Amino acid sequence: MLPRFNRVPREPWKDRLNNIRKALKDVKEGRKVSIETYEKRLSICGDCEFYHKYATTCNVCGCFMKIKAASPSMKCPIDKWSSTNSCVQRCNKDK
Repeated sequence: MLPRFNRVPREPWKDRLNNIRKALKDVKEGRKVSIETYEKRLSICGDCEFYHKYATTCNVCGCFMKIKAASPSMKCPIDKWSSTNSCVQRCNKDK
């Protein structure tokens, strides 16, 4: 008999779609977090049991963490890091 494994808690579809909407709005407006916050978020994700290291995705929300960690309005689905407005930067659209 196969050993039992812990099931991954999944976010509801409504929450997943709201996250995609928020991330698209941030990209459209050119908003991103500071480099320090981005690296801190990725290091927290790297130590998480639900982080898929080879695909760099979260097994809870299904997001690509390199994209999600750069978005200021996104948060961790299991509350390891939260959304922030204090370190928002604007991209230079002239270049």
